[in-house]
Amino acid sequence: MKTIAEYVSKLNSSTKTLRVILLILIVVGSIGSILPNVLAWGVSASPGTRSTVPGGTVTFTIYVSGTIPGNPNIMLWVTPPTLGISPSFTVNNVPAPFTSSLVISVDSAKAPGTYQIPIRASPAGSPTPGPDDRTTSAYVVVGGGFDFNMALSPSTLTVKQGETAKYNIQITYSDPAYYGTSITIVQVTGLGSGMSNQLITSPPGLAIITSTATPPGTYTITLVGQAMGVMRQASAVLVVETAAPPFDFVLEATPGTQEIKAGETTTYTINARLVSGTGKPITLSLTGLPSDVTYTFSPASGTPTFSSNLKITTTSSTVLGTYSLTAKGEGDGVTRIIIIELVVEKAKSASSITVSVNPTTINVNETITVTGIVTPGTQATVDLIYRNPEGFEMTRYISSSPTGTFSDSFTPDKAGAWSVVARWTGNEDLEPSESTPASFSVQTPPPPRPSIWEQIPGGQTTVILALAIILIAVIAAALSRRGRRAPAPPPIATKRCTKCGTELPVSSVFCSNCGEKV
Repeated sequence: MKTIAEYVSKLNSSTKTLRVILLILIVVGSIGSILPNVLAWGVSASPGTRSTVPGGTVTFTIYVSGTIPGNPNIMLWVTPPTLGISPSFTVNNVPAPFTSSLVISVDSAKAPGTYQIPIRASPAGSPTPGPDDRTTSAYVVVGGGFDFNMALSPSTLTVKQGETAKYNIQITYSDPAYYGTSITIVQVTGLGSGMSNQLITSPPGLAIITSTATPPGTYTITLVGQAMGVMRQASAVLVVETAAPPFDFVLEATPGTQEIKAGETTTYTINARLVSGTGKPITLSLTGLPSDVTYTFSPASGTPTFSSNLKITTTSSTVLGTYSLTAKGEGDGVTRIIIIELVVEKAKSASSITVSVNPTTINVNETITVTGIVTPGTQATVDLIYRNPEGFEMTRYISSSPTGTFSDSFTPDKAGAWSVVARWTGNEDLEPSESTPASFSVQTPPPPRPSIWEQIPGGQTTVILALAIILIAVIAAALSRRGRRAPAPPPIATKRCTKCGTELPVSSVFCSNCGEKV
C-alpha cells in the first residue's frame, strides 16, 4: 500500500511536467504570433510575360502585399540588370502594401529573344541582398523582323454554276509581338468568266460569286495581301460544276450605303432578281449588325423576281462606326449574298434660329437692323436671305457670337413688301435650322418741300437779275453825284476887336485874344 509521501512525490512530478508543457506552449504561441507578421508579405508581377519589338515598351503591374513590423519602406529593384532593357517603377520606396507599374523600354538594337526581368523587394534598413528580401520575375519577349502568312479555308470548295463560294481568310504572324497588324488585300486572281469577288470584313473572308455563264471547271483562286512592306499570298481551289437545278437569282441593294445618326431608322431596297430557271421561294436574312440594332425584311420571303424593304433601327447607345452587313437570300439549295454598309454617326441635338427686323416700316434707301439668335448658343455662319417685292433673293453671310446672337444692317433699294429668313447648316453636335420669315415694308419717300428759290417765279435767275438791276442803279446814282460841284458855303459874318484887331464872330461879346468887350 502506497504511503502519503509517495502520492505527494508523484503529484509534484506531474505538476513540474505540466509547467514545462505550459511554458513550451507559451513560447510556441509567441513565435507563431510574431513569425506571420515577419513573413506575411511578398512581391508578384502581372502578367508574367509581355511581348514587344526592338525599340518598343511594355508595362507590368507589380504588387507588394502584406505588412512588416515597423512599417518600413519597401525598395523595388531590377537586379541584375539586362543590357539593352531599361526598367523604371512608377511607385517605389513606400510602405507595403502598394501597387507599382514596371515600365520596360527595349533598345532598338536589342536582339530577338526572351529575357528574364528579376525583381527584388527589400525592406529599408535590411541588407540587400538579404534574408528579408522577396523576389519574383517577369519575362519580356522581343520579336524579330515582321512577317505573316495567309491561308484560305477550306482549301477546296465545290459549287454549282451561279452559286457563291465562301472562304475564310486565316492570317498568322511570325512573332506574337505583331499580332493584330492590319493586312491589306491588294489582289484576287484566278477568277473565271462570269465570276466576281467580295471581301467580307468580319470574320475575314472572301466570297467568290459565280454565274450561270461561268464555265464548269477547276479554278485556282489566289489572294494577295500586303503589310509593312511584306507581301504574301494564299491560294485555294474552286470547282464549278454545271448548275442543277437551273434556278438562280442575285441580290441587289439600293442604296449600297446608308448613313444615319444613332437612334434613327433607315431603309434599303433589296431586289431578288431571277437570273435563270423557274423561280423558287427564297428567304432573306441579314448578319453583321451590333447586338442592340434590329432589322426587318418586308416581305421576309418571296419568289424572285421581287423587292423587299429592309428596315434597320438603331438605338441612342449604338456604337458609332461603319458596319459591313451581309444580306443573304436562300432557297432551293441556292444561296446568294450582297454586302451593304451601315454608317452610324453621332446623333445631333435639335437647334433653332430666330430673326426679327427693326423698324418694320422704312423708306427706300433707309436702313433696317436685322437681329436674331441661334439656340443653343453657338458661334456659326448664318445665312440671311433677303427677298424683294419681285421675288428676287439676295444672301448675306454673317457670323454669330459665341452666345449665338447676330445682327445685320440692310438698306433696301425698292419699295414694296420685303422679307428676311435666317438659317444655318448646323455642326457636328447640332442639326441645321431655318427661321420663319420676318417681314418689313419699304415705302417710297414723300416729295421734298420746295426751296425758297423754287417758290420765286423764275427761281434764282429772277433774283440774280433783280440784284443786278439794283446794283446798276446804285452805281449810276453815285456817278451822277460825283459829276456835280457842291455849292459854295455862305460867308461867315465877323467883327474885329477894337483894342487888338483880332477878327471875331459877330456873336462874340469879349475878345478871345485880349478879353476886351467888343
